[in-house]
Amino acid sequence: MLGSVRVWAVELGLGPPVEREGILALEADALRFEPSEPGPAIALPLVEIVRVRRLRGSPVLMVVSRRGDERRRTAFYFVPPPPLPGVEEEAQRLAIPFRSPRRRARRRNVTYLGFMNREKKELLVAWERGVREAVAAARRG
Repeated sequence: MLGSVRVWAVELGLGPPVEREGILALEADALRFEPSEPGPAIALPLVEIVRVRRLRGSPVLMVVSRRGDERRRTAFYFVPPPPLPGVEEEAQRLAIPFRSPRRRARRRNVTYLGFMNREKKELLVAWERGVREAVAAARRG
């Protein structure tokens, strides 16, 4: 089993994305995220996990699970997620013609994630492999 690791969880498709810092642990029957601040934990039973993959070039582990007909995607960032520009900052930047603040922010975020990926790649590969093996074992027996 893998030890626990500090991550930021983002549940995708459930309204606006909100990152929560906490601890990710691979247990015998589930992948569990316990937030640092008060709030609900995320428990993904291994038998319900459909896909686990490391997003190439970034320190993010994407987990897709299925509960009945509901499909859930959860991204676990192994580094703090890049900051998004605030609404006021975005409005100010839009006043300047011929510049794309979203493109600049996207480029800055991709650069940040690519750089941080180099530091966390081995850990991320181990987690991807560990979760996949645990899911396969849970399905066998």
